[in-house]
Amino acid sequence: MMTFSLRAILFYIILSISYIQSVQADKIYTWQDENGNTHFGDKPAGESASEIKIKPTSIGGTDGQERLARTQKYLDALSEDREERKQAREKAATEKKQRAEKCAAAKKSQQEISDAQFVYTESESGEKTILDFEQRAAAEQRAANKVREFCGKN
Repeated sequence: MMTFSLRAILFYIILSISYIQSVQADKIYTWQDENGNTHFGDKPAGESASEIKIKPTSIGGTDGQERLARTQKYLDALSEDREERKQAREKAATEKKQRAEKCAAAKKSQQEISDAQFVYTESESGEKTILDFEQRAAAEQRAANKVREFCGKN
C-alpha cells in the first residue's frame, strides 16, 4: 500500500512528464510531390523535404502557471493533511501512555488496599483513623472502579 507522500510524489512526476511532453514537439517536415502537392509529416520523404521550425509554446504561459499553481495547492493540502494526521497520532500515543500510567497506578493502589492488614485515612493534622469493615469495602470498591475506568474491564 502506498503512503500518502509517495502518492503525492508520483502524482507530481506524472503531471510534470505530461506537461513536458505537451510542450515538446517532434520535428515536422514539408515537401512537394511530383504533382506539386504540398505534404507535411513527421518523417522526411525524399531529398526535397525541409524541416519546419515551430516556435515552442512558452512554459511560463498562463496554462502552465495555472497548472503549476493547482499542483502546488494540491501538494500543500497533502502536506497539511499529513501534518494533521501526524499530530493526531502523537496525541493518541500521549493519551495512551497517560492512560497506561493511570492504569498501573490504580492497580497498584488496589493491590495495596487488598494486601494491607489495616486501611486507614489520615487527617490534615496527621491523625490516622483505621477504617471499619464497611469503610474498607467502600475503599476497595473505589479502587476497583478506578482500575475499570483506566484499564478497562478487569
